[in-house]
Order: sequence, then structure tokens, then C-alpha cells
Amino acid sequence: MDSNDNKLSDVIAHELCHIYLSKKLSLLDYTFLELWKNEGYCEYISEHSTLDIEKGLSWFMTNNQAEIEKTDRDKILFFYFTSRLKTDYLLDYKKVPFDDFIDTEYDEELLEEEIRTALNKGEYKFPSKEYDIQ
Repeated sequence: MDSNDNKLSDVIAHELCHIYLSKKLSLLDYTFLELWKNEGYCEYISEHSTLDIEKGLSWFMTNNQAEIEKTDRDKILFFYFTSRLKTDYLLDYKKVPFDDFIDTEYDEELLEEEIRTALNKGEYKFPSKEYDIQ
């Protein structure tokens, strides 16, 4: 699936999640919330994936920047995918509480390496919940 295949319900759920976050967090906290957390959480809640999961995981595991950066569109789709992947890993697999997820500053490179290791070892499967992602 890519962004051209979005169902209206996915888009609405994603955008409503942005509203939820802006109401749950203070204006200052929401304004300075890292973009990957903001978009990753909204993708996670809407149970949506911007890329076909196999394609996204393949790009993530190989970290082949030349493939990912073929087009600006691919870069954007991959950003949303990896943001959702990191969010799923932290909230569902690592069981990080929401407030800790929001408040913790993560080293994204280390986090991504940790996720790659967990995927390679079969300890983590994305998505960790059984979603009906088409």
C-alpha cells in the first residue's frame, strides 16, 4: 500500500489523532513534539501503513539510502513508515507508557539499530499487533 491507496477512514483517524495529541499535550509540548513521534503515533493509532510492510521492512533492514531516496515521495513514505515502526516497537513491544514515549528523547540511530537487531533475532514482528493493513 502507498499513500495513493489511503482509505478515507485511515486519513480521518490519523488527523483526529493529531487533534487528540494537541489537546492531550500542552501547546508548548505539542509544538515541540518530535515529528517522528507525532506522525508515528498517528499512523500507529490509525493502524495504517504508508508503504507495503514487506517493502518498508526491506528498506529498513538494508538501510539502502539510494533505494529509499529515489524520489521525494519515497523519502516521505519511508519517514512515515519508520516513524510508525519505532512507535509500534516502543509502545507495543517494549511496553513504554505513553507519557514516557512522549517525554523521552531517543537516539533514533540507536533505536533503529535496536529494532533491526530484534527483527533479525525474531524477537519482534512488525506490526506487533494483528492489524488489518491492506
